[in-house]
Amino acid sequence: MRMKSKITTMLRSGILDKQGKAVKDVLTRMGFEGILNVRIGKEYCVEHTKDCDMNRVAMAVYNEVMEDYSICAEEYSMNTHSFPNIPKSIKA
Repeated sequence: MRMKSKITTMLRSGILDKQGKAVKDVLTRMGFEGILNVRIGKEYCVEHTKDCDMNRVAMAVYNEVMEDYSICAEEYSMNTHSFPNIPKSIKA
């Protein structure tokens, strides 16, 4: 069975996200109201078989000292070319 997963990594909540703060400041200066916080993360899109241990894959790509990760996975057919909207979420 073919699967597609998205691994999202984000800095932990207690760690200052300098890029996120810079983006928030720029959006505020541009006149956007109501922006309370911006966090910048990374997203990995992985095609794999059902028996692949995605937790081990995620643990290989994230920084365990500074980041948390989440995994969203979905089965797909061979005819699917674009990455689907993935509803199922697994948090670390």
